[in-house]
Amino acid sequence: MHPVLIAQDYVRQHSQLLNEFKKENISFTTCKNTEIDISVSLVGKDPDVIILNASKLGHEALMNICTVHRYTIRPGRIINIYTYEDPEELAVLYNMGIKESHPFPYDPALIIKYIRELRSVVPKDLKELIQKISEKIDSVMFDVNPSGKQRGNLYIRDAVLILLFEPHFKVNLHSDIYKRIAEKYSTSVKSVEHSIRITITSCWEKADAQTLRLLTDNTITDCRRPTNYSFIAALAQKIFRDNKEYFDMFSDKMNNTSFKLHI
Repeated sequence: MHPVLIAQDYVRQHSQLLNEFKKENISFTTCKNTEIDISVSLVGKDPDVIILNASKLGHEALMNICTVHRYTIRPGRIINIYTYEDPEELAVLYNMGIKESHPFPYDPALIIKYIRELRSVVPKDLKELIQKISEKIDSVMFDVNPSGKQRGNLYIRDAVLILLFEPHFKVNLHSDIYKRIAEKYSTSVKSVEHSIRITITSCWEKADAQTLRLLTDNTITDCRRPTNYSFIAALAQKIFRDNKEYFDMFSDKMNNTSFKLHI
């Protein structure tokens, strides 16, 4: 895993920073500061930090990258290294959520400090991981189905959590997952199944194809609405891949046959 992706305008642009990374045992990978090179470097990766030059890259290219990799790139993870002062440009980036900008030449110690602060959000225990993953699922579901009135979003979140945190159980959608969710919300199994189906239909009708492919990590390629299980399983698989290092940290406890998630 490379927690830092560094996009350079020219080879060894950030040589001093790279040397400091090596001293601090911070893993990194580099690429050219272009839209296509950054996009290719992000495929299958979820870096803690992306360092780039927004002014040289261009706002349109930056927006394209953020759109394509919307579940990988978070604005708070981007560090902008700019080569000339442009208050208006910095204001635009700030409004996009990119609040960490440093003029070149910069102090590598400040970059390392920021990376350490970001990495300190690693969950301390399984309870904290469950909470973080729950928030990530909520965020993804809100992107594709922003209607807060549909209970299906909540039901899908809980179903995904069960699949993710109870890998040792051979769960059945109707007799186990739906039943547990129904008990939690004081409703019927039939109502849970129906609400989830309505929500998935809403996602497929309102969200664009690219967003849906990203949501399911391209595991669902048919343009028709997937079954409830296909959708829930695909979303669980994506969340797992995006946070694999955290799940690996707690795999022993999760695979303990005595562990059961309290949704």
